[in-house]
Amino acid sequence: MTLINLVENCDSRLTPSQKSYLSTLGVVDNPVKGLLPLEQYLVENNPQPGDSFVCLVPVGICFSDPKYNRSDRIHFGNIIKHLKRMAGFSYKAAGILSGFLRLNREQIRDLQYGRASSQYTVIITKGNHRVTKRYAVSNDPRAYVPVEITIHNTEDYNEMVRIESLDHTLDAAYRTSQNQEDKFKSSYYAEETDAVNLYNFLDEFSIGVAGTNPNARFGTSSHNFIRQAEKRDSDICRKYLKVFTSRNCDNIITGMATFAATVFLLKFKKPIDKVDELNSCDSFDLFMDYIYHNRSNVTSGFLPDMTQASLTEGNAKYKGEEVNVARLISLYNEFCQKVLKAKLNENFNHAIGYKSKAYLEFLDSSDADIRTRVSEIARQPVS
Repeated sequence: MTLINLVENCDSRLTPSQKSYLSTLGVVDNPVKGLLPLEQYLVENNPQPGDSFVCLVPVGICFSDPKYNRSDRIHFGNIIKHLKRMAGFSYKAAGILSGFLRLNREQIRDLQYGRASSQYTVIITKGNHRVTKRYAVSNDPRAYVPVEITIHNTEDYNEMVRIESLDHTLDAAYRTSQNQEDKFKSSYYAEETDAVNLYNFLDEFSIGVAGTNPNARFGTSSHNFIRQAEKRDSDICRKYLKVFTSRNCDNIITGMATFAATVFLLKFKKPIDKVDELNSCDSFDLFMDYIYHNRSNVTSGFLPDMTQASLTEGNAKYKGEEVNVARLISLYNEFCQKVLKAKLNENFNHAIGYKSKAYLEFLDSSDADIRTRVSEIARQPVS
């Protein structure tokens, strides 16, 4: 397969406006001191095939082999997002990349005699995105990145690919990735805006994430779903969390249940507000107490109390927010009819009418593959 030059790849993938914006960000710090440019290192230290060393490599000679690497699928959206977050390229954040120097017979001979060659080819096995970031903030192929270089001691292409693939695999497959809690903890103590904002948002309800709030009464799992719910509608998400924590529905607030309830409250705000108005109550507050604490008692054990897990359970085919919201529709209608014995809008037999505009819009917005199933769940008792 044809090697991909990472600079040329960047030039072909970014739009002129993206290039212009990224070039204004620049570099926020300096590389580690004492590193020599590749050509200077080769002349002064005379390394031989099989040797490894760290040096500064111009991004313009950095290539990637798509036979085993994802160089043809570099995520430019993430590149832009990360550079924007860091306000530029950071050598400290980038660390040391890994690559291999592929030499032809003439270049090997030059190396043996301590002579610099031209047109070196450095294959990057760890750091395609970092090379691309460094070039993107300068548009200069002479810009350097620090790379741990290993000089191949073979000219056989298949053997070079095997060796490079092994190095790439060690990084891609045998690294223990941070889980979401570890990532949040690191981001929070680094004072990254998103993490700090989520911490402050949840602290209103004494909810902590990943042990960062020692005074919190509640914990959370899947906090990324809570972040999505807060971004969907901050006030409505607040309403749900206030009721959930004040009613002590559980010690751990799960993200999927939070997101589903936020969507439910958002899509059915008008009919819920109407129930509150006609019955002079906060029906959602009473509803949450019913489904999490009193449902089994009220139905003499016929219907169980709900948990967040039972509310959001699903299989590969029917898992998603629509199914979870449909369960909440069924449960809310059950509560209003059997427990609250609510006065209802005279046009409907249920608090959330199955012919109402809000319900039909929700159903139409559901995935077509599961729309029938969503309708069934919304109309039948949740067991």
